[in-house]
Amino acid sequence: LAALPVDPRVGKMLLLGAVMQCLPPVLTIAAGLAHRDPFVLPIDKKQAADQARRALAGESFSDHIALLNAYDGWANAGRNGQKEYCWRNYLSSQTLQMMHDMRKQFVDLLQTIGFVDKDVRDPLNSHGKFAHNKVLVKAVLGAGMFPNLVTVRNGKREAKWHTLQDGKVKPHPSSVNSFVGAFPFRWLVYNQKVKSSDIFIRDSSCISDYALLLFGGALARGEGGTLTMLDGYASFAAPQEVGQLVVGLRTQLDALLRRKIDKPNTDIDESGAALVNAVVRLLASEDPAGAAEDSRAARCLQK
Repeated sequence: LAALPVDPRVGKMLLLGAVMQCLPPVLTIAAGLAHRDPFVLPIDKKQAADQARRALAGESFSDHIALLNAYDGWANAGRNGQKEYCWRNYLSSQTLQMMHDMRKQFVDLLQTIGFVDKDVRDPLNSHGKFAHNKVLVKAVLGAGMFPNLVTVRNGKREAKWHTLQDGKVKPHPSSVNSFVGAFPFRWLVYNQKVKSSDIFIRDSSCISDYALLLFGGALARGEGGTLTMLDGYASFAAPQEVGQLVVGLRTQLDALLRRKIDKPNTDIDESGAALVNAVVRLLASEDPAGAAEDSRAARCLQK
């Protein structure tokens, strides 16, 4: 991370994105986090702009997936269609172009430290076997954003949000996760929070237990065989064999990263294939609907 002249959170996302074979979308989201949100909010069209952002998020419960989909739509629109696409979705073309340029800069940095091959034909799409697996992408984002963690408790109208540092917090009104009553999982990771009348979480993504267990902080054994994190703030009831599986996968992930750092010429696509497939299968077992968005991941799971 010290070799990457970027925010350590962004740097960690980029390294794990390469290892976990989902680098292209991670490049995009990292560029958005490192620069700024491309969404614009006209005072007289706030409701329409909010609806456009939520439509781009789909059922992901993620501001970061909304950002990713916004960029992909802009890139796919081509030069002739990008102006109209931005107008329709309340996006800044200047910001999206800056993100486009930053993606290239990030790839150059990864090539410099050996995480992307300098001789690869299309470096911006390298390490992308699971590029369409949004569940995996959000898990990798969680690794970078940790320990920025929110616990949510579902309610009839709106969920209750809580962080270890601040206690009660609220989603920012511009977030796709504002006014959500029921989340599929109890964890949200976030990049920014702002304080005004209350403490607001500006951008967030809902992640599963397995995503947090695999890519979050150090694990400890709690009472009754539970696994805990952040001095018990996050607690997981897990049979012993599940705990051993998670700890084993994390140990192998750490070893793969260390091996790549020590020997930059290591082919992580080949040497890490079995490990990445195992992680994808575990994440899919908890969120099969999300993982099915990636047809390539689905084929992998059938093997």
